[in-house]
Amino acid sequence: MGSFFSFNKQEQRGTLYLAIILVVLQGLVFIADRVPRQDNEVSLMDAALLIELDSMKKAVIQQRKTAIYPFNPNYLSDFKAYTLGISPEEIDRLFAYRKTGKYIQSAAQFQEVTQVSDSLLTELQPYFKFKQTNFDQQKTIYTQEFPSKKEARVKDLNSATAMELKAVYGIGEKLSVRIVKFRDR
Repeated sequence: MGSFFSFNKQEQRGTLYLAIILVVLQGLVFIADRVPRQDNEVSLMDAALLIELDSMKKAVIQQRKTAIYPFNPNYLSDFKAYTLGISPEEIDRLFAYRKTGKYIQSAAQFQEVTQVSDSLLTELQPYFKFKQTNFDQQKTIYTQEFPSKKEARVKDLNSATAMELKAVYGIGEKLSVRIVKFRDR
């Protein structure tokens, strides 16, 4: 056991020097903490700059949080409504209205359906983006009129003229001319 803790002369001196250096450094730290610090203009200016920088960072973070982009209120999600300040009851009214298959087409209709406050509506109204579609009118379907299938029948395709072929359902003017040209060739 004694041989394990024994050091030669060089190791004993190294340990002594290390202990002295540690005591001196610890004493310097203790003394430095006791000495009152004097604020100079540079440190005050640095502190003022740091405060200004922090306030600018907070402003940028706040601006990112409150940035509202144009949206269609017909397709609001729960989360988006929450971030906009719409209560769960109001968004549930909107969802119930949408389940009937109807769409909101104006800010006044949005307020009527959801019953949001006037102040919230005036805050959100500039960001509403409605699709320009009239859902109340029926769509007009345009169809091309062909002669009925029973009207025209060609007895012999080899001797039919372009006018006779044109009268057949599904064969137009251009196709009838092409058929006659092909047959003559």
